[in-house]
Amino acid sequence: MADLWVLDRYDNSLAILSSDAEEACTLFATNFREELDRGAVFTFTCDAEHKDSQYVTGLNQVVFKDEDGFFRLFKIREIDAGTIDNKSTKEVKCEPAEMELLEAIVEDIRPQNQTQQYALDRVLAGTRWTGNVTAQTGTQSTNFYHISAYEAITKIIEVWGGELRFTVTFDEESNKIIERVVNILPRRGQDEGDRFETGYNIESIHVTDMAYPVSAMYGWGGSVETENGGHSRYIDFADVVWSKAAGDPADKPRGQMWVELPGAIEKYGYKKSDGTFINSFGQWQDENILDPKELLQKTFEYLKNIASVPQRLYELTVIPTDHVSLGDTRTAIDRKRADPIEVQSRIIALEYDIIAPHIKQVEMGQFLEVYQTDKRLDEIEDKINNIDRSVTVTDGNFPDIKPPVPSNVSVQGLFSSVSLAWDFDSSSYIAAYEVYGSKVQGFTPSLSTRLWRGKEGGWVHDTAGVDNVWYYRIRAVNYHDTPSDYTAEFSALTVRIGTNHIEDQSITNAKIGSLSADKIKFGTMSGIAITAATITSSRMIFNDPDPYNKSFITASEIYMKRREVNDNTKFSSFQVTEGKMITEGGAITGDTTKISIKEGIFSATSSYDDVELRITSSGNHVGPRMEFYRGSSSIGYFGLSGNQLAIQSITDRYLYMGMKNIGLSGGSMTLTEPVDGVDAKFYMGIAATAKSAQISTNNQVSLDLYGGTKGLYLFGTRYIGGHASNNLEIDSTKELILRGGGSDGGDLTIRKDGSGPQVFSKAIYNRTTSNAANVHITSYGTLCRVTSASKYKINIEELPAEKYDRVLNLLPKTWYDKNSVEKYAENLADGKGDTTGEEAPYISRIPGLIAEDVEAAGLPEFVSYGEPDETGKREIEGLMYDRLTTLLIPIVKGLKEKVENIEGRMQNAGI
Repeated sequence: MADLWVLDRYDNSLAILSSDAEEACTLFATNFREELDRGAVFTFTCDAEHKDSQYVTGLNQVVFKDEDGFFRLFKIREIDAGTIDNKSTKEVKCEPAEMELLEAIVEDIRPQNQTQQYALDRVLAGTRWTGNVTAQTGTQSTNFYHISAYEAITKIIEVWGGELRFTVTFDEESNKIIERVVNILPRRGQDEGDRFETGYNIESIHVTDMAYPVSAMYGWGGSVETENGGHSRYIDFADVVWSKAAGDPADKPRGQMWVELPGAIEKYGYKKSDGTFINSFGQWQDENILDPKELLQKTFEYLKNIASVPQRLYELTVIPTDHVSLGDTRTAIDRKRADPIEVQSRIIALEYDIIAPHIKQVEMGQFLEVYQTDKRLDEIEDKINNIDRSVTVTDGNFPDIKPPVPSNVSVQGLFSSVSLAWDFDSSSYIAAYEVYGSKVQGFTPSLSTRLWRGKEGGWVHDTAGVDNVWYYRIRAVNYHDTPSDYTAEFSALTVRIGTNHIEDQSITNAKIGSLSADKIKFGTMSGIAITAATITSSRMIFNDPDPYNKSFITASEIYMKRREVNDNTKFSSFQVTEGKMITEGGAITGDTTKISIKEGIFSATSSYDDVELRITSSGNHVGPRMEFYRGSSSIGYFGLSGNQLAIQSITDRYLYMGMKNIGLSGGSMTLTEPVDGVDAKFYMGIAATAKSAQISTNNQVSLDLYGGTKGLYLFGTRYIGGHASNNLEIDSTKELILRGGGSDGGDLTIRKDGSGPQVFSKAIYNRTTSNAANVHITSYGTLCRVTSASKYKINIEELPAEKYDRVLNLLPKTWYDKNSVEKYAENLADGKGDTTGEEAPYISRIPGLIAEDVEAAGLPEFVSYGEPDETGKREIEGLMYDRLTTLLIPIVKGLKEKVENIEGRMQNAGI
């Protein structure tokens, strides 16, 4: 069940949409997607015929609770009208409420050696949001100059670290927003060693590789001021010499303006016809670098760690057996592939329906970066803005010396925390220390496992939890982001407090063993003797401060005074005598109930309505049974009858399941009726409190339903649903018809006609529109909605101009449809004559182009191909007619310019 609160733009409550609540506006479907530190999107579909749907309008707000239990706030931006099962709906697209921070401008804030909380509070000043920092990231310095508050928050994450979660505090009683909160956490999600695996909890897995690596790179620094007050060109590292023999990471001779990653040219370069390779080049720049040696080092690090590394993204559909959150570290395993997948990564995107969140779309790996150039320019602009005009000393003024590895590391496990310490190096070039940790031994340090960053000689990990083993590695980083090597891996176990910690305050078995009677100093023991673990007396009396509660035990009975104000002398009794137990009265059963166990029979009798329940395993019956009596006559039983488990109604009254006889024999359940000609019925869910009923088998056998010669019918007053953890298959030897909305509603028919398999819908054909076609069928038979917005495209390029005129070489042709002609010939051969209808459409010539002609004209981009065969060859299938006409646009544009030019010349000539 999911609820969606609708608020106006002033946070006033308007309505509540719900997936299950009666009388509420129905919430049909939702989709919530969140990406790590990249924001979220939310869409939903609701009933447009309900009166509360009037509040689902642009700029209103919606609140819901996510799977982690946090309230999320979104603003309605787009609404599309549609129908589902002939019911009017609204399809709504929302943006996260924090996007309003894009409209809050930070003029000029320069926090120096300040905490992350301080910087966040300064950025959020004057907005409706408050900051909450739980990450321990030390003090840092940065600059916010003429940027939005949202961009400033992103920069805070880049400088200080941590990860974002935007939430609201929402009061469900008053339906009011209490506060809007920007949370900065040490990290999102957990690292518990959990995994996703095909055949276990992965429904599907899709891997995207984006390979744009380069093998060598040019590097450019800043420009140096000249003697006449100008500036030189960007510096390079042409005069710097590197030699692997001298210990450098690569060979670079003097005069060469680029550096090559060893071994990368064969992998990512281009092979010439003579067998040699040439590099694929990229460029990198940092205008704050004025030292050629530093520029070469930084360029090589970027080439090695970023520019030469292909990107990979894993998209999974999972049905998790445990809780899954954004940011979790998981292992994805698919060993069924020819190239098995086994990767450990964080969940960087999570998508699910808040109505049915048990199925989730998960993305692991790294976000694919296509437009590196734009990102580089943004970084350069950011660095320029960060230059303090009144200060000449910057990070670049410190030497780029690789820091030493932190030494004398000590790690101590405490109750629910771990204390770490190391020798603090006060060298000015060291910017910070970084602590990385995981509960997985042998982990690889990364941004996702960084727990703390700061300039101190120790840190306390106070969220380690009780009785956990943690593993840590530490390094130092200078002001140029050059890190030291990591320390060795250290571990610590957080403490669980046991008896040995509080031994003097605890009573253990050992201490009880030495207890003697002379140590009993207080209270009175009278009227009873305790000898050798035996209590002997004629009566044990237990007093209670309440005068209406009193009980005692005699040799053969237990008495308890009833809680009755008007009768202080009446007792309930429990007798154990003569091999039987009898209870009379009692606050639970009342005066009319008597329970006894005698001669192997358990009996519960009520004198009020003369009803008795007997449970027996002996007597005249074959085996144990539960039997029901009214007076002295049996009215039915549940137990063994011969070799069968049976429920028998001896009277004419029906059982709850609606049958007089139900038997279980030979691994099947049979329902029988002694009266000839009467149908057997199995009633389910008749009780007022029941919501549903099930017919099920264990996982070793199948469940088959047969309907005989008249068919099998399933009826539901509201709906009939179905779910399968793997495949849901429905098969028919003739037609499979899906219909909704009654006899005049929509339909979908799957069958086989004379030409082969066929899927059709009269409802789709009869539903007309004057809009452009927007459905494409892939070579797999998948239906896709055709789009053309740039948000669905990457790596957009202009079509080479030399291809424009090739469309003019094409000749339109006409033809007969081969399938129609062959079907017509088949009808004639079968003696059907000119049969009309779906199987033999009217035959006429069809105009258009031939796909092979288009390919031969040098325009294969406009040809549709099928799937490749075992040799990799793909057969031609069709044409992109709507795309071919785009080639005429530049041609017509060129002709128009020529006409205008000729007209101008004629006008100037007076013609």
